[in-house]
Amino acid sequence: MPKTSLVSIINDAASSPEAWPEALNTLTEAAGVGGAALIISNKTTRLVEEACFSGLAPGSDPTTFDITLPWIPTRQ
Repeated sequence: MPKTSLVSIINDAASSPEAWPEALNTLTEAAGVGGAALIISNKTTRLVEEACFSGLAPGSDPTTFDITLPWIPTRQ
């Protein structure tokens, strides 16, 4: 995939949150890696406000990351 296409897909996702899963899938494939993640946290509350994962554990419950990645605080 041309670099400009990947950049364009990521830029589109920045203004359209529902596009992030496909953008991360495209990034994962382009980089040849096992997975990618977008994690948005609030600096004031130190809580994760949004999280999107690609290729890490498809279909898993995101709350499992509280156990496997305890350094990521999440909203309860």
